[in-house]
Amino acid sequence: MLAAADYAAERRRIGTSLKMSMDEVKREHKQTDGDPFVKGMIRGKQRQMSRNRMLADLSSADVVLVNPTHVAVALKYEPGRGAPRVVARGAGAAATRIREEAAELRLPMVEDIPLARTVFRLCGIGEEIPSELFDAVAGVFVFVVGLKRRGIVSGIHRNPSAGRERVGVAV
Repeated sequence: MLAAADYAAERRRIGTSLKMSMDEVKREHKQTDGDPFVKGMIRGKQRQMSRNRMLADLSSADVVLVNPTHVAVALKYEPGRGAPRVVARGAGAAATRIREEAAELRLPMVEDIPLARTVFRLCGIGEEIPSELFDAVAGVFVFVVGLKRRGIVSGIHRNPSAGRERVGVAV
């Protein structure tokens, strides 16, 4: 009887001593998964490098679709390679940065709010424009070619066909 009580007490004492304190749990988590602060810094640096890469690719764009304050999407069309591709896209501060870079590069910026929002929502960087937006995007490229023929390239332009109802462009 005494041996059974001693066994139970000893087992409980050993079990309690093997448990980790909250501080030990936190330290082990940092050691195995890495410090959350350092991981956040790494992710921030990766986002910054991605933005810089996107802005560097902006120089190859043909046109930038803008919503005056919130959205900017840069498109590039290469004949023979399919549909136009998204070279850069951004909302908020990133859109402002894209517009600033486009102004420095003297790229045409076309203000077409519904189209800019739709392309921003549907396409990622490097992706082709979806087939339902071909007509609208082709209209923008025709407009830009007309501007280039007249010698007007840089700056923000309103697309005259932007106000018309278009199939496939949802606000």
